[in-house]
Amino acid sequence: MTMEALIAAWGLPALTLGSLFEGDAVAFVGGVLAHRGLVPVAGAWAAVTVGAMGVDNALFHLGRHSARLPLVARLLRNPVSLRVMAAAADHPIKIILGFRFVWGTRTFTPPVLGAAGVNGALFFALDAVSVSLWSALYVALGFGLGLTAERLWGALSWGEHLALAALGAGLLAAGAYALWRRRVRKGRP
Repeated sequence: MTMEALIAAWGLPALTLGSLFEGDAVAFVGGVLAHRGLVPVAGAWAAVTVGAMGVDNALFHLGRHSARLPLVARLLRNPVSLRVMAAAADHPIKIILGFRFVWGTRTFTPPVLGAAGVNGALFFALDAVSVSLWSALYVALGFGLGLTAERLWGALSWGEHLALAALGAGLLAAGAYALWRRRVRKGRP
């Protein structure tokens, strides 16, 4: 079995599983894979959306039903978590729609919203909208990088495309992290 056939066979499930752990990079690589024709664009988008929604909703319900577990309780006592919890009473829609786009908040915001008593159906519906837009953005960025690389350097092998995607995802993550750190140093996490 060739590498292309292996990626085509396992690409979408691998994208779903990968987006449970590292969403940005996986969605970005999904776009590059779609550009190469190894997975369909809509399939990459759907796989990343399903995985990201799965982890968001699991974390939401963890906060809702397991707030007394030591790990979750410690998370909920964090000063940033306390501010999000206080803001959730007044602006739950804005927080649900926006947290996926703020790097560094994806892991702690859903359990905080769950513990704050945000309606589960509201969270699910708005998270579906937010994650759909977020995954479309990152898959499109990966697809666009593939197109740009092809125009600049001609046809690349799948390995060169994946290396370029990994580099692009790494640069994207590093840039987001640098922006986040700068905001933290200024006192606005």
